[in-house]
Amino acid sequence: MVPKKSGALGEGFEMFDILRLKKPIIRVDVANGNSSNFPNEMRINVNENELDVLLFRIPRQEIDVNNAISVGDNNPVVNIPAPIK
Repeated sequence: MVPKKSGALGEGFEMFDILRLKKPIIRVDVANGNSSNFPNEMRINVNENELDVLLFRIPRQEIDVNNAISVGDNNPVVNIPAPIK
């Protein structure tokens, strides 16, 4: 059996696991001299308490035309983390 992480690589399933299990995303090894193989604009780390940055917001047009959705149902507005240099 192929482990889930490598078997579903690029399929987008790991993101749901990260959100559900509240796992951090570590793309830059700060303790090891900021080493990373990610492009500069994607060199971010997201801690367990910052995972709201990964949630999409419901578009305002959708809230306006759908009576079943209110502004309070939307995901929170968050600051996008700056890349680590």
